[in-house]
Amino acid sequence: MAVGGPMWHDGTMPRFVLLYHDCPSSAGKPSHWDLMLERGGSLMTWSLEHLPQSWRPSSPGGPAAPVEETLAARRLADHRLAYLEYEGPLSGGRGHVARRDAGAYRVLGETAQTLTVELAGGSIAGLVRLELQQDGPGRAVFGRGQGAGGEG
Repeated sequence: MAVGGPMWHDGTMPRFVLLYHDCPSSAGKPSHWDLMLERGGSLMTWSLEHLPQSWRPSSPGGPAAPVEETLAARRLADHRLAYLEYEGPLSGGRGHVARRDAGAYRVLGETAQTLTVELAGGSIAGLVRLELQQDGPGRAVFGRGQGAGGEG
């Protein structure tokens, strides 16, 4: 998998990274994906159990990616900006992270409960609406923006 530059990044656009967090069985939690958005000197982070269909490689003749897909997304504590560039082992035996993609994003809308962004990465692009639930885990709604194709 190649991690390329974003389709648009003029140095002023905030950055994002998608990491695969491979957790050891002793950690007591499953391996997952971390979507991290640069905001205010740190990375707002959401944990995804799996990737949306539009971000997965498509097989020849396979079904088309859905226009919109909703997944559970758990908001984690903010992470250090160093994770924008980091790949490797995590301290304390917490596993290993690998960069899946990186790029820039722009905010399309924001409320106290929702953040809607358009991602432009090396291999993934499109709209993501991150919804924060007050009484439980949040969710992420993935779609395709104008001129933003998914992977594959």
